[in-house]
Amino acid sequence: MRNYIFFSLFLISFGLVGCGNKTKGGAADSADSSAVVGMSAVVDDERHTEAYIKERIESIYRHFGYSETSRGPEAEGMPAVNYDSLYCSSRYLALLAEAEAISQREGTVCIDADHWIVGQDVDKKWSYELKDIRNITDSTAQVELLVNNFGPQKVVLDLLFEHGEWYVDNFRQTYDASSLEGEEGEVFLSSEVLKEISEVDELREYINMSKEDREESKQLAGEWGWVGDDCPELLLTLVTNDGYLAVKECLIYRLASFNDATASYHYKTLEVHGFVDYVTDINLSVSLDENGDLTGTCKLNLDEYNIFYEGPITLRKNYFRYK
Repeated sequence: MRNYIFFSLFLISFGLVGCGNKTKGGAADSADSSAVVGMSAVVDDERHTEAYIKERIESIYRHFGYSETSRGPEAEGMPAVNYDSLYCSSRYLALLAEAEAISQREGTVCIDADHWIVGQDVDKKWSYELKDIRNITDSTAQVELLVNNFGPQKVVLDLLFEHGEWYVDNFRQTYDASSLEGEEGEVFLSSEVLKEISEVDELREYINMSKEDREESKQLAGEWGWVGDDCPELLLTLVTNDGYLAVKECLIYRLASFNDATASYHYKTLEVHGFVDYVTDINLSVSLDENGDLTGTCKLNLDEYNIFYEGPITLRKNYFRYK
């Protein structure tokens, strides 16, 4: 009972002290809150200095180099580190995730090089140099690097300040177009000495192109037949599945059926691949012409029937020679 009374008095006295603080010390509470806000502002101010941004970038790029980017840890069975998830902004990651989902579904490539090392392979002498920090605002900044990977490469990082830290929001690479040569040594893009490529713009273009392709491919749904008097009777039925083009039927009349044939439509070109075994397969690459036919090339291999064809093809909707 005494313990109960003592505890009750303690609670009452504690409540009075608390009330007293609220009466007199509303200012004290306000001061404490202001102090926290002030400390936060100081931290943010410090993080918006060139010195802090330099340290942040160096803390990121020290991960890269020949041993890391050559995937040494993977050779020992260790998983590779996803540096994008650690150091890229949330909106960049959302855009990248959308592009990668399309890439996996369509079997196309959205990014063909590592933007951290600037390339697909890494030079044993890989290095970087921080050249400039500029355009610092409350939420954005830019950093210019010179990355040496089989040659110098200018890289500009667009930074975004979120969650109390700086993250990479875009990778901009500037190429000396005059140094890019074709297979036979000819220089292309020679009229443009420098060409900047924004990775965010490239990803958006990739996503938009995929949407346009899916919309255009809807007109290809239906039954198509090989036009000609001396060609095998190809029957091709295309359907749309979740917005993507798919093969419902692909067969050479009375000779072979390609049950697992696949279709893809990119940049106004339809690709169809059918495979039974290494001596029975078909590959089509066709586009819609002004007459509404699909014209292009075909490679057909039916070893069992001694049929081998590689050359032009015309497919017409609802055309079947033997029906």
